[in-house]
Amino acid sequence: MNNVTLEEFKKFCKGHTALAIAVCKAQAYAEIKREQVDAYVLPIFQKYTFPVTFTEMRAEYGENVKSPKDLYLTDLDSEAVKNFYKDIHEEHRKHGFNGPFGHCPALIAEKLLMEAEKCLLEAFQAFFGIEEIGVYGEDRKKFLKLALGASLKGAKE
Repeated sequence: MNNVTLEEFKKFCKGHTALAIAVCKAQAYAEIKREQVDAYVLPIFQKYTFPVTFTEMRAEYGENVKSPKDLYLTDLDSEAVKNFYKDIHEEHRKHGFNGPFGHCPALIAEKLLMEAEKCLLEAFQAFFGIEEIGVYGEDRKKFLKLALGASLKGAKE
């Protein structure tokens, strides 16, 4: 880890305020987009029945998939799944999405958020001399929170 002074750290944080703000904007956009998409996907999902064909601890054969997030538990090549995704794509279009079939506006927003977070984290990791592989899981969440807080506070000083 590099030895840095408090003044160097403050200067670094001020220099990364715009990136922290971009992360916050991406976070807000991703949350809103996820809420919007989930609101119109759930009623479509409820029109279908998807039997569990792959088990895990949360599901047994003979049960039906209970959430769109658990569709991986069913046969993804079934007509029901194909029709479900076709219906979702049509609904995406009704809500102004013009991306390719099979793409989801909420997932695109969440990917943009991850990319913005990655940029901020990489900057802080380089500043402190932390290897990229050294920050993941809960540590990543904590490090991101610290990086955002320090960068946003840097804007006030």
